[in-house]
Amino acid sequence: MSRLAFVVVTVAGLLAGCSHGDDAVAQGGTFEFVSPGGKTDIFYNPPDHRGRPGSVAGPDLMDPGRTVSVDDPAGPFAGRVVVLNVWGQWCGPCRAEVNALQQVYDNTRADGVALLGIDVRDNNRQAAQDFVKDHKVTYPSIYDPAMRTMIAFGGKFPTSVIPSTLVLDRQHRVAAVFLRELLAEDLQPVVQRVAAEPVEPHAPPGPQ
Repeated sequence: MSRLAFVVVTVAGLLAGCSHGDDAVAQGGTFEFVSPGGKTDIFYNPPDHRGRPGSVAGPDLMDPGRTVSVDDPAGPFAGRVVVLNVWGQWCGPCRAEVNALQQVYDNTRADGVALLGIDVRDNNRQAAQDFVKDHKVTYPSIYDPAMRTMIAFGGKFPTSVIPSTLVLDRQHRVAAVFLRELLAEDLQPVVQRVAAEPVEPHAPPGPQ
């Protein structure tokens, strides 16, 4: 874990590679994180090689009495491509990329894309709320100071790497993982490609 985090820090910004074949195959439909050669950009293709993460749910950062759940079949994430961004207001790269994330959300939500933040290691909830307001962030975030939601991703996901971004397809399988700060031009083409994938019939979204 710590070795991967070190690799991510040292190679962030280098050319990314794609993950194909056996190293990207999900085991039994469950998300199994694989980072071949310490890559920071990992793509899980073809779609039937993708796995689903554990339950992504938790209290709303801005409204403690509300629970946000990606897996709710009647909720706002059902049938949508979901971009999950793990962040903290204490994290410099997170501060740097938030405007890019908002831009991608604004540009793609009409195509059936949703964005959900997961605020981790942030014991000062008010500071995180102020960060969201100051940056005019319109997408929701789960408040997860203890990282329980992030740990539920499963598959030995590197919880020490902040920020991280995952792109879930319309069936909420992991299509891509980014272990670095993102620009809009990094993320938007990937999101648009996943949003344009044909929807598989009789395949409900969320963990089975």
